[in-house]
Amino acid sequence: MSPEKSNPQKTGEVDRTVPGDLNVNEPSPEDRKREAGGVPFATLTQHYGPLPDVDSLSGYARLIPNGAERLMRQVELQSEHRRKMDASIIKSNNIQSYIGQFFGFFIAVIFAGVSYVLAMNNHEQTAVVLGGGTILGLVTIFVLGKKLQNRG
Repeated sequence: MSPEKSNPQKTGEVDRTVPGDLNVNEPSPEDRKREAGGVPFATLTQHYGPLPDVDSLSGYARLIPNGAERLMRQVELQSEHRRKMDASIIKSNNIQSYIGQFFGFFIAVIFAGVSYVLAMNNHEQTAVVLGGGTILGLVTIFVLGKKLQNRG
């Protein structure tokens, strides 16, 4: 490399190197305008995903001290936070499910006991309606709850 090329301030060139030996060969807007024959034009860049594209990342590195590293650290922190929140939601849903099952079992045992007492005291029809209705209701809630859970 010639000495005048190694010093961008002497030649009027823009230094496009980024820390970490990442060399960006993206032409500047002025270069693009010259290449287009002085005709103004617009470009649209789209990017999808949690990480910025390489051009944006190198731009942050040029503009802000440690900008690319700081941005990547924020992405890492956000990703870690999202994983913790997902784990917390799953744990909460499991606890809620266990509590619901416990109370469903508790209600079934209470109503079975009351139905038994009614049947022993010559109230068989009431015992059948109360006991059967309770079991039918709990099974219906369980089955419909599972269908809704699988749908969502």
